[in-house]
Amino acid sequence: LADDWHAKRIELLRDAFPKGRRLGVLLDRNWANYEDFAGLIGKPAETFGYLATPFLADTPAEARAVLQGANARLMDAWYIPPNYIAYLAEREIIEQLQHMNVPAMHATEQEVANGALMAFAQDASFASEAMADLTLRILRGEDAGAIPVQRAKKFVLAVRPRDNLGAPQIHPA
Repeated sequence: LADDWHAKRIELLRDAFPKGRRLGVLLDRNWANYEDFAGLIGKPAETFGYLATPFLADTPAEARAVLQGANARLMDAWYIPPNYIAYLAEREIIEQLQHMNVPAMHATEQEVANGALMAFAQDASFASEAMADLTLRILRGEDAGAIPVQRAKKFVLAVRPRDNLGAPQIHPA
């Protein structure tokens, strides 16, 4: 269930809000230390006309402080990729982005249900059945290395209307 849909999320954000140029990206330090920000997010953002700037936070208080900072107010849009701080400080992030009134792309339907503007998520409903099938195949003697990797085949675009009235709109992508 590796989530590497950064470029697609950034593209969707650009399609929905074509005027922005400065993209803030909220990350925890662990993600920033072990992942290639420039390759995974920076270059795709550049492809879609954004200059991506990472903002680092490891606690809900840090996330709130970062999003309330002067540099954060310079951003035209935000991308909240799936990383530890996105889940740990979900409420604080959503509240602050709503207060800032800037477009933001998230990675889960739950974030939209909790007030985020939009998200593009992979449908992981296949995972349990796939794991059971994989386990059975291995127990029957099949070489695990010969079994093809299964990836999500369905995706969901969840959008909350700008006026926050009613439930978010969920669309299979």
